[in-house]
Amino acid sequence: MVLPLPRMPDPPPTYSAAYMRQFQRVLSTHISNDTNNQQATPSIGQVQVPYAATINLSAAQANVFDVGPLTANVTTFTLTPGTLNQNPDAGIVCYIFVTQGGAGGFTITWPSGAGNNAFKFAGGASTLSVAAGAVDLLTCVYRIISTSTNVGYWYVTLAKAFA
Repeated sequence: MVLPLPRMPDPPPTYSAAYMRQFQRVLSTHISNDTNNQQATPSIGQVQVPYAATINLSAAQANVFDVGPLTANVTTFTLTPGTLNQNPDAGIVCYIFVTQGGAGGFTITWPSGAGNNAFKFAGGASTLSVAAGAVDLLTCVYRIISTSTNVGYWYVTLAKAFA
């Protein structure tokens, strides 16, 4: 007795690139508007940030920032965590590339103290590369240290001199 061969499953459908972009927009809108979603949902993308003496970034805007090239010192720098139901989201990760311009040697005054914008550097290292054209990478992870007050810090590692 010969048994019939099992039916092979149909191949998965092929979707156009336009269809997939629309699907991603709908999905991201659904996730962003889901008030029961307990996960941090920052926008994912890269934002070019030109030099300015004051730079204000938001993790709700993007998770990769390309700052510079620096042409002078940055005297005020903030990175605001994203929010879900009006509270800062723990676990958000942002990457900040900083490029030295001109002759190099420019500095950034990082946020310090207590609060949602403070930076805590691994090993206390917070000095940028000084060579013109040098690219440094800051990896920033937001951690809430007091759930009663929603106070947290950005824990930051600095990788230097990707020129």
